Amino acid sequence: MSYRRPTLDVVIGKQQIVWGKMDGRFIDVINGIDARESVQLEASDYEIRRLPAWMANLTYFFGGSSINFLWIPDFQADRTADYGSPWFSPLIPPDDWEAKRNPALLEGRETSEGNTLRSVHEPDWRKIDDHEFAVRLDVPTGAFTWGLIYFYAWDRVPNNFIVGTDENGTVYEPRHSRLHHFGLTADYSSALPSLPLIGGSPLVLRVEALLTHGVVLRDDDNSSGLSERDTLRAAVALELALPKNTTLIFQPSFFFTFDWDESLGSGFGSAVGDEWALIPVLSISRPLRMTNDRLKLSVTVLPYVL
Repeated sequence: MSYRRPTLDVVIGKQQIVWGKMDGRFIDVINGIDARESVQLEASDYEIRRLPAWMANLTYFFGGSSINFLWIPDFQADRTADYGSPWFSPLIPPDDWEAKRNPALLEGRETSEGNTLRSVHEPDWRKIDDHEFAVRLDVPTGAFTWGLIYFYAWDRVPNNFIVGTDENGTVYEPRHSRLHHFGLTADYSSALPSLPLIGGSPLVLRVEALLTHGVVLRDDDNSSGLSERDTLRAAVALELALPKNTTLIFQPSFFFTFDWDESLGSGFGSAVGDEWALIPVLSISRPLRMTNDRLKLSVTVLPYVL
């Protein structure tokens, strides 16, 4: 259901909310995502991979600015590949031959080490304390637009909390942890002057950053097996429109974990097994005129720098 006025927009129902524009989902964190085919997940797939959620979405417009409020009782966890599925990484032990002989592992009742794994404890829509809330402010100033966001959310991927022991060893219960997301976004549109071979070129400079408080990471040195840290993920993107409908995007992406040490694993917004990581994404795409632009060739390079 929707109600629209010149200064007010209200939408209630199952929705996707797209707050980010970067390849890699930096502030695009409102909806969960179907990442079962994560090894080939592309930015163009997000529209069909986001998991719509029931929510109330209210936007108030004042001048050229706007403020957006979200109330989300319907939590949607990320969907990830499980043991035995076609897209589960073969690098994670045990291998497929051993895993398929272990029904408890395939059904999610046992960890790969043989410990007991209980059912996932998920947020309950009937409890208002389990609901998610978000707010976003956007302010345009000529060719420059900036925005601030806050999202009181759940981690989309559960962590295994130790809840006891049994004959198999440790007993784990997967739980989603509360997160506080603080975000910043900015866009600047301009044009390059006429250059040799290129001519004039429109450009967009974009920045997105997300500071997350309370991320739960695996910690091999902690008796509980887990620790909380703050993480930062940010990106700067330069997008150029070149001749013959060619698009060039250069996007350095940065991931950082505060108070990092070698015993920590990975978690939301963190680097993979390190304090920080830099991924300088370079993408170029061009449609073919001979196909009436129906066929587009794209190349994306994303080296991982530690």
